Amino acid sequence: MDGGITLEYSMQADWPPLSWLASCRPGSSTVHVYHGEQVEARSSWFCEAVWDRPYDEGDFDETDLVFGSGARARDGRLTFVSSGSTVDRLQSLARTDATFVSNSLICLIAATGASVDPTYPSYPEDFETVMRYRAFLDSSLERIATNLSAPSRARPYEMIGTLSSGYDSPMVATLAREAGSQEVISFATARGGDADDGRHVARDLGLTVTLVSRDAWRERRLPEIAFIASDSKGEDVYFCGAEDHLRGRVLLTGFHGGGVWAIEEAGVARASFGVSKKAASVIFTERQSYLTPASLRDYRRWLRRNAWRPGHWKLPPAVVVEAWILTRPLLRLARLALRTIARASPEGAFRSWAYAALPRLAGRRVEAFRYVLPWAVERARARYGRSPVS
Repeated sequence: MDGGITLEYSMQADWPPLSWLASCRPGSSTVHVYHGEQVEARSSWFCEAVWDRPYDEGDFDETDLVFGSGARARDGRLTFVSSGSTVDRLQSLARTDATFVSNSLICLIAATGASVDPTYPSYPEDFETVMRYRAFLDSSLERIATNLSAPSRARPYEMIGTLSSGYDSPMVATLAREAGSQEVISFATARGGDADDGRHVARDLGLTVTLVSRDAWRERRLPEIAFIASDSKGEDVYFCGAEDHLRGRVLLTGFHGGGVWAIEEAGVARASFGVSKKAASVIFTERQSYLTPASLRDYRRWLRRNAWRPGHWKLPPAVVVEAWILTRPLLRLARLALRTIARASPEGAFRSWAYAALPRLAGRRVEAFRYVLPWAVERARARYGRSPVS
């Protein structure tokens, strides 16, 4: 209890270990928190986070350097804290009887009985939203390393980084090494099949590297669900292939590494990194990256069950996707023929039209992908079982 706010906890053994949901009732100073078994729960705060201050003080609400999420009761107010990155968010739902906040869209939906409209085609669009000095980065990572490994945590963490042949992840791995990180994972190839592993960088930095196949996730059953359900795109699904290496770890990745000159200073050969821009993220609307066969079969069954819903004038999702699946060979031939014609045509209106038409043909795959979020949400919410929220 802190300043009149009481946190009442209920651990849900069957929930994903780091998920949480807070129920805030009007006129009540008690906030009910339902959470997985690895959420850190204290009298005036809870979190699944690491930050740059002493762990036992729980001051993650007073710093921008927090990774993960939670809430802190202070001076009669409860502050919910999201990750200090550009790729994570908290979810909330306001009803007349309560306001719910969660670090997981699926948890929020499953616990409150909410749902998503399976015939709504624009979820991918709806999810679209938005260096300091070397000494600052070094000191921040050192403090975060101390916090994440604090012995008073119910489950202390270890750091692990990623390495590629680019610039972003080698920069972070270089800085993290100074804070005690000694291990990285590296995906062998980038999108498109080009070699992208960071073995040479790891050798120069003295780090232990584990190579992971970028397509290892495709060997798992319905691997896309948790990733698509979290942001409607699922671009990070390739990390599913490294799941066994990530348990109990804080994973460090990087953005904008080209603005910090840490890698050369650490003695890494310049030819080992940052030669060309590559990416490992999975774009499900590309031909080579679409849903795994088992997931596609499950998706199609789901579409058929949700077709022709009363009150919706839109073209039923099942019709869109089944039409795309049946016409894939013809669309591929049409794209090949149109590309060939465009390249062979002289400069002029026809050539411009042909090149303009190519994205429209490719867009049929985007149409087929528009309904995967509600499919993934329905599949993922089964993990939460019966809602504990009364």
